[in-house]
Amino acid sequence: IGERGADGLREWGDPGAGDVLGVLRGIATGDPNTRVRVAAVTALGLVGDRASHPALRQAPGDPDATVRREAEHALSA
Repeated sequence: IGERGADGLREWGDPGAGDVLGVLRGIATGDPNTRVRVAAVTALGLVGDRASHPALRQAPGDPDATVRREAEHALSA
């Protein structure tokens, strides 16, 4: 959630609502901080939820090579 802390998390959704994966998907595809996107993509890959595949498939358009690589790895797992 980077420099924004809890306020940044609320921007992507309320994890208390039970959709933590949805929050991670939003972060993976839209957070301005590269390290935060990498962490979110990695977490989605570790969870292995197929509903996250559409978000991971957006990664080839990410400007950062690490995000793209982690998403590719997550999709191949």
